[in-house]
Amino acid sequence: MNYYLDRLKPGEHLIIAIPIVKKYPYEDFDHIRPYGPLGIEMIFGPTGVKLQYASRNTIKLIDLKHKKKYFYRFTNIRELYLKTPKRIFILYLGMLSAILFKLSGGILGKKDGWIRLYQKVL
Repeated sequence: MNYYLDRLKPGEHLIIAIPIVKKYPYEDFDHIRPYGPLGIEMIFGPTGVKLQYASRNTIKLIDLKHKKKYFYRFTNIRELYLKTPKRIFILYLGMLSAILFKLSGGILGKKDGWIRLYQKVL
């Protein structure tokens, strides 16, 4: 990210869009990906902790939006892979979740990512 930030002048903006691919994103740079908002703030933010890595650039958060939502999905449940009576119940629960999502106009759902607008600081 320093490569891109080096090309920005102070006061110019950077947009970062990240999908939520797991429930808890990595918040430190010991991991390859995905980084959550806190992880980015730690390295590039004006008051970042910078314990593991230091950036030669600083950015500040200007705006935050969550990307669209989708219905709750039931995955990684053991019964989905076994032919048990619970499997049918979980499949129907998933269908019910999709129907409630549609009927609620997307209110009853889960966010699938975020978009942040940053500004380069001196």
